[in-house]
Amino acid sequence: MSVLDVPAEWWERALEGWRGWWARHVGFARAVVRVQRVVSTVALVLGVIALVVVPRLALGLVPALFMTGCLLVVGLLARTRTLGLRPLLLLMGISVPWSLLIAHATRAIGESIGLSTTDDGARIALAAFVEEPGKLLPLVALALLAPGRIRRLAAADWALLGFAAGAGFTIAEDGARRLAPPGMIAELLGENRLHYSLNPWTAGAFQLSGGSWAEQMLGIDAAPAGPMTTGHQIPTMGVAMGVALGLALWRTKKPWWRAVAWMPPTVMLTMAIVDHACYNATVGWAGWADQDTAIPTWIRLAWQVRGQGHTQITISVVLFITCMLVDARRRHRAGVFGDVALEAPKAPDLPMTGIPAAARVPVQAVVWLAAYAWSDLVVIAAAYGDRTLTRRARMAEGRAMGVQVRGVRQDAMTVTTPGTEPPARNAFRLISLAVAAVMLAVCWWYGTRLAQHIGSWLRQEDWPYFFAGLLDGLAQWWDSLGLLGQILVTALAVLALAWAGLSVAAALGAVGVGTWALSHGRGIATFLQDPATATRSYATNATRSYATNATWEQLLLDGADFALTFIPGTALGLTTRKATRTTAENVALTRTAARTSAESLALTRAVRRNATDLAEINRLFAQRDAAKAARQAAEKRLRDAMPPGYDMSAFTTKKLETTLTRLEGAGYSDRQIEALQDAAKQATEARPAERRIAEYIGERGGEQALVRQGYEIPESFRSTGLSTRGPGNYRLDGMGVKPDGSEIVFPEYKGGTAKVSTTKVPTRFEGAAAQATPPYVRDRMLTDPRVAQYFHDHPQIWQSVKDGRTRLLIEVYSTPAVGYAEVSGTTPFTLTPQVIQAMEEAIAAL
Repeated sequence: MSVLDVPAEWWERALEGWRGWWARHVGFARAVVRVQRVVSTVALVLGVIALVVVPRLALGLVPALFMTGCLLVVGLLARTRTLGLRPLLLLMGISVPWSLLIAHATRAIGESIGLSTTDDGARIALAAFVEEPGKLLPLVALALLAPGRIRRLAAADWALLGFAAGAGFTIAEDGARRLAPPGMIAELLGENRLHYSLNPWTAGAFQLSGGSWAEQMLGIDAAPAGPMTTGHQIPTMGVAMGVALGLALWRTKKPWWRAVAWMPPTVMLTMAIVDHACYNATVGWAGWADQDTAIPTWIRLAWQVRGQGHTQITISVVLFITCMLVDARRRHRAGVFGDVALEAPKAPDLPMTGIPAAARVPVQAVVWLAAYAWSDLVVIAAAYGDRTLTRRARMAEGRAMGVQVRGVRQDAMTVTTPGTEPPARNAFRLISLAVAAVMLAVCWWYGTRLAQHIGSWLRQEDWPYFFAGLLDGLAQWWDSLGLLGQILVTALAVLALAWAGLSVAAALGAVGVGTWALSHGRGIATFLQDPATATRSYATNATRSYATNATWEQLLLDGADFALTFIPGTALGLTTRKATRTTAENVALTRTAARTSAESLALTRAVRRNATDLAEINRLFAQRDAAKAARQAAEKRLRDAMPPGYDMSAFTTKKLETTLTRLEGAGYSDRQIEALQDAAKQATEARPAERRIAEYIGERGGEQALVRQGYEIPESFRSTGLSTRGPGNYRLDGMGVKPDGSEIVFPEYKGGTAKVSTTKVPTRFEGAAAQATPPYVRDRMLTDPRVAQYFHDHPQIWQSVKDGRTRLLIEVYSTPAVGYAEVSGTTPFTLTPQVIQAMEEAIAAL
């Protein structure tokens, strides 16, 4: 396979199938979009009403508004990212309910070791050692579910994913804090305790005054600056950047760099935990760091050395720039795969020979980062500013160009990511799982021990900085809204999630889970504190009196409430709007834009892919020539060693033992016989090696041609490399399917001097038939189990084949020499009733 031909992952195949389903049901998709528009309009109206009538709701939405803006800003600053903003917004939205689960988990862990949310052991140790690694679990889930894509991310992508995950936690924690009525101390100090702006590094930061409590309450500006901590997005972003830099060090393959590759993520996670724990301790007692306390000395020193939280922003910015510099070097190493267009400014080679690497590498990275950032901006700006297009076409062209530029960056990351797929992604998944398990186990073990050691010292009521302690207050706020207020808040939440990228159905489901948790917040809290007692209490109350129908009705209602909330319905997906774009609109845009620059860049990327295809075929032919030379040399050695009266046929695998026995009887020495045996073995092994290379040339040349023609090759039909055998007897050479299911081609691959065989072989229903004929292919469709399995997994395509809506083709792809495969012998065909019945039986048997 070429360097850019990465096998699709399960989620990519599922997404493609989902999009294809909507494309085949355009009328239904249009109706769904109309319903979505109506629901969105109603949600918008109700959301505006909710902001006006629900107490403190506008105040509670401040973190969500600013975190969304900050994510957009940091996305614009990340000039090497390959991710779009939509998946980042989705991750941030998912991280909000996830953070609530982390808070519940923290509370449950505390209760299991005898600590409540008001004990400082929980506020300091558990809040740090559970919440900080817990915020990383969405990234771990991505690594486990989509390892192929995650391992090819740019370092800046890791930074953005960490920022999004941490921003969701900031939204949940500070939103809950703002929704709950303030306590006495909060009222005295004022509720504007978190600073929000569009600066991603300072938004949501806590800053304590270095003065006395009296100075803080009186708002005296002369008080010195005290300890600080950033919003959750910055430490989580820092750990993610540590992971990216650790991967970069490991991929250098140099022993000294690999030896320290574990340090960046470990150090950044440790810093995040230390800052979190020490700031929470300072909130309870400003002078704890100067006393002999239960907090270990190493934690106190690590916090004080780094300025009591004041270096967090500097370290984060430095790491962010470093990540982009690493990406710029990778993009430059990718060569032509990293260039956006011929007319765009190019990054200079900048050899800097004779200069030490310690000085050369940073300078090169800075220059290349600036050059690539400028080149990308020039191309995108030119697309938006093309005056030959209408305003609408310019906007479409600019967005398309942005997607293509990110695609170029992704190509560069793919080319420079080591390893062969899919083994590399499987190894990445296993390593990610192992590292995550070790991280959670160590943090949980040490955090619970430290929490028990600290106990309840520094206990101070009415200071809601510990997220798990806010849950009861959040449940009380929800109950205080009443039915109308709850409806309005639900509508606003649905609107926000829909704007973030979820479909209305998915947004309704997500909000339903959240409102269920809020409605049952006190019961959940009781269950977390004592599950056994809470369960017995509920069961007793529900069955106390059989004669009391209201109790049983409540039990049924609770069950229905849970079922309707958590049993998923049909999610409408993210692609319904795309499916409703009509053919007329596409034609209009095509006529207007003609051959646009974004299309040109897409063609450029395709040409680069073709270049790698040619290079691969050239390399295979070189291997074939080497194998041919080795085979000829082995045969020459055998001929030179053969006794008079013998030819090559006497030394084949079947006749070798008989020949050697005869020679031994004729008086040949053991040494002569051993030499003949070795020569015959070398010649025998050389022939299938040469044949396999020629066969593989045909497979790869044909697969490349199928991809160029727009066909997708199912995973089970792809070639598996030189080290494995080909498809084998009674199997098809391959299969290609159009993305919309309109065509299926069954290719016959021929490499080198191989030709289509004219020898007829028996078939199941149609007598004898030669290769590449309809009877032959129909029979191989039945004898190849991969075909039945594919139709079993894609019933809609099988139905289309039976109905005659999918066109079936036979094509011969020959690769006799270096270059593209030659396509010949295109033959349309259909399935006979006997073949359809046999295929139905094979599918039903799976």
